[in-house]
Parts: sequence; structure tokens; C-alpha cells
Amino acid sequence: MDQLFGILIVLVMGAIISIPIHYWYYVVTTRKEKKKMAAYKITYEIEQAKKEEREKLERERKGQQVKEEKEKQLEHLLTYGFPIIGGSRFKEAVRRVLQELKEKAPHRYAEAVTLLPKAEYVAFNEQDHRFSGRSDGLFTMDGSNYESFRWVFLHEVGHNVAYKANKDYSEEAANNYANQVIAELTR
Repeated sequence: MDQLFGILIVLVMGAIISIPIHYWYYVVTTRKEKKKMAAYKITYEIEQAKKEEREKLERERKGQQVKEEKEKQLEHLLTYGFPIIGGSRFKEAVRRVLQELKEKAPHRYAEAVTLLPKAEYVAFNEQDHRFSGRSDGLFTMDGSNYESFRWVFLHEVGHNVAYKANKDYSEEAANNYANQVIAELTR
């Protein structure tokens, strides 16, 4: 019994001694975890602030690009009579056609800028955009083949000219117009 009592005393003493050790370990570990969490929080907040700053700069850059694009569209509108929307190759091809018309066939230039509402490039798409050009000013040709683009451009203007003149919206009328204007330009 004395032996059992001795073991019990050792166990109780061990528990009494280990409680502060465990408590101390808990306190130290908790403090370390709190410090680590505070460091994570600060790091997260810094990263969030950097991200917000990058997003703000990106929005400002995009806003500036949109502003510049709108200014260019306004310039095109004032210069050519209608907006030209698309990549640089497309815009250059449209400007080239219009300049050629302006210099060699001014009455055809007037028809183009008054009857074609715009010149806008859209990517060719089998489902939605299965055309080279449309009389509403959409084109899937980017202008890389100028001769073909010029003919399609004039063909689409021709639809609008023929429709205005005698309500003829046929392909034949548009083809005849394009061919006639090409002949006028190459004299």
C-alpha cells in the first residue's frame, strides 16, 4: 500500500509539475501562432494593397486607351465621314480606299462616306460572321489583300447606292457598281 501511495504521489507531483510546463508550452505556442498569423495578415494586406494598386493602374491605362481610341474614332469621323473600327491594317486599308476615291472619283467618295454607316473589322467566324463584307459596314477582311478588300468595300457601298437609287439590293447591282468604280479608279 505504501508503494501504491508512493506511486500515486509521484503521479500527482508529476501532474502538478507538468501542468505549468504544458501551460507554458500552450502560451508560447499560442503567442508564436498569433505572431505568425499577424505576419500573415500584414503580408496579405500588403499583397492586397499591391493588387488593388495594380488593378487601379490597369483601369487607368485601359481608360486612357479607351479615351485615345474614342479620340481616334472621332478623328476618323471628322476626316472620313464615318467611324473606322479595327486593327491598324484594316484602318489603313479603309483610309487608302477612301483616299483613292477622294482623289480619283470624288462623287464615289461622297457616296461611300454618306451611304456606308461605318467600316468595322470583325473576325471571321463560321457561325456568326460568314461574309467578307456587309452593307452595314462590317468586314471580316482585315485589308491585308488590298485589291480584294477594295473590291469588297466598293461592292458593299454598291448595295447601298443601288438600293437608294431604285430599291435594288441585288448582288448583280453591287457587283456592277464595284466594277464600274474600279474602272473609274484605274483610268
